[in-house]
Amino acid sequence: MVTEDRGVEFTSGAQHDTDVISVRKRDGRTVSFDRGRIAHAIEMAYRAEIGVPYPDPIASQVAGRIDAVTRAVVQSLPSSTADGDPATVEEIQDEVERQLMA
Repeated sequence: MVTEDRGVEFTSGAQHDTDVISVRKRDGRTVSFDRGRIAHAIEMAYRAEIGVPYPDPIASQVAGRIDAVTRAVVQSLPSSTADGDPATVEEIQDEVERQLMA
C-alpha cells in the first residue's frame, strides 16, 4: 500500500520506523513527532535544488532519494536524549542537514 505525504509517496509503515515520539519545539512546547514534516522539508530542499516548484510532480528517482534521506534522518534520531528530554527541532534540523550533505 502506498500513502501520499505532501507530494512524496512512501510505502506503508515508513512513517513508523522510529522510536521518536515527541519533539521539543523552539518555543519550549513538546509535540508529537511528525515524520511528514521532515519529509516535506527535505522535499522542498530537493525542489529548490532542481527547480521544480511545489506542487508540480517530481521524478520518481528524486522521490526515492527524498524517501531515503528522510529514512536516514528518522533512523538516526533517538527517542530522547541521554537526560530523558525529547529530541529538539534544532537537533532534527542538524541531522537533516547532515544527511543532505552526505
